Amino acid sequence: MSLQKLRVISVTKQPAEVIKIDFETVNGAKLNYKAGQFLSLVFQVYGKELRRSYSFCSSPA
Repeated sequence: MSLQKLRVISVTKQPAEVIKIDFETVNGAKLNYKAGQFLSLVFQVYGKELRRSYSFCSSPA
């Protein structure tokens, strides 16, 4: 597993309490993934590490 720094480029509310978040890599690298795989995000919140996992619902365009 490799870590990539990502930048949020858009956030869109979807039906049924779903949020679509579009990312791009900070270094321009391409992320390869398939629908159904997941992504673990790591945040620093008030000095503590917070991890959350989210599923990809579509393949890259």
